[in-house]
Amino acid sequence: MSDDNKLEEQLNALTEKHKVLPKHTDFQIEHFMLGKESTTNGKLWQCIRELNSRKENLSAVNLEIEETKDNLELANLKLEYFKNKTTFRKNIALEKIESKKKEILIRKHERRLKSLENSLPKVFERKEAILAECKKIIEVFNKYNPDNKAIDIDDEKNQLEYWNSRLMEEINLSSMCGVPPSVELIKSILAMPNDSNVKIKLGNAMAGAKKLLN
Repeated sequence: MSDDNKLEEQLNALTEKHKVLPKHTDFQIEHFMLGKESTTNGKLWQCIRELNSRKENLSAVNLEIEETKDNLELANLKLEYFKNKTTFRKNIALEKIESKKKEILIRKHERRLKSLENSLPKVFERKEAILAECKKIIEVFNKYNPDNKAIDIDDEKNQLEYWNSRLMEEINLSSMCGVPPSVELIKSILAMPNDSNVKIKLGNAMAGAKKLLN
């Protein structure tokens, strides 16, 4: 056995034994994708956004599965067609050419068929990954909304709580890291309602800095 064949054998053995779905881990979903949101409503809104995205992906994968199955059936029919196609010619030279052409076409269609057969499990694997992510996202959603209450993303009170918390978190992180807040962050805070905690905090900080300059 050549070195290349040995390496390919090892590759197949390792990837077959240690299967890794092409998906985010449950830890990533709970702590990064959803956990980075600082309010309960923020987490719930993000859950719905992520589920909507996966719903579209799942629909596309289901169509791809059906398409691949049809392509497999067609490839089998084409292969049978070429296997049964006659190469008889009165001219012996032409018959040899047709016979050789038939062999090549059969090999090509066998490779096409093998490629389709190999692709189908991968599509099912992608579907499995999407469903696994959906399961975890729904689990987190139910954790924060056990009664499955309707989520109103346009509710002004919820929006105020969300943006106040998010902008406050960003300005606190800037302070902890010893770096000034970005101009865009300051603009966003100044655009908040006057009675929002984050705008009051920024106003006090700016007033204190102004006194130091005077």
